[in-house]
Amino acid sequence: YVGAFLAALGGAQAVVFGGGIGENSPPIRVRICERLAWFGLHLDVAKNTAAVGVEARITDDTGRLQAWVVGVDESVLVAEQTALVIENNTQPPPISKA
Repeated sequence: YVGAFLAALGGAQAVVFGGGIGENSPPIRVRICERLAWFGLHLDVAKNTAAVGVEARITDDTGRLQAWVVGVDESVLVAEQTALVIENNTQPPPISKA
């Protein structure tokens, strides 16, 4: 999917990993980043391994596409969306089954 998004967007400056898995699973990030080498993403294995629960760039300085790990407080996002639904007295958006 990331490759399709890059093609549709005509490129990007960075790929950002967040949330529980994105922030805490270096092996998952490796699997994703390896498939983006064609686009100039050069994963730094040591940086990736060290980036667990911290915000950090996990690519080296030679690639044209960077990858970052960024903290996301998912419970705050859920609370904000819930407040919007209540405030606007509307139905929540459908949950994607993808």
